[in-house]
Amino acid sequence: MRRVAWFSCGAASAIATKLSQPDVIAYCETGSEHPDNKRFMRDLEEWFGQEITILQNPKFKDTWDVWEKRRYLAGIAGAPCTGELKVEPRL
Repeated sequence: MRRVAWFSCGAASAIATKLSQPDVIAYCETGSEHPDNKRFMRDLEEWFGQEITILQNPKFKDTWDVWEKRRYLAGIAGAPCTGELKVEPRL
């Protein structure tokens, strides 16, 4: 059985990933996160003892690109950027 940790670049996510000892650590790049996330991920790769796989939807550059192309920010069904930048790349 393969274990995958969906890492989000937050402190809680880092601890959960470390404790779960996954086979694969995946991060969904949204293009809109703080620039220091890259440094944090490099530090954590060393701490985890393995590389973090970065997934990205090639159709969109960042959250604003999703909003401009979809012409929709958020509603009762949520924000399209979540589906396009975090769910779609995982599938």
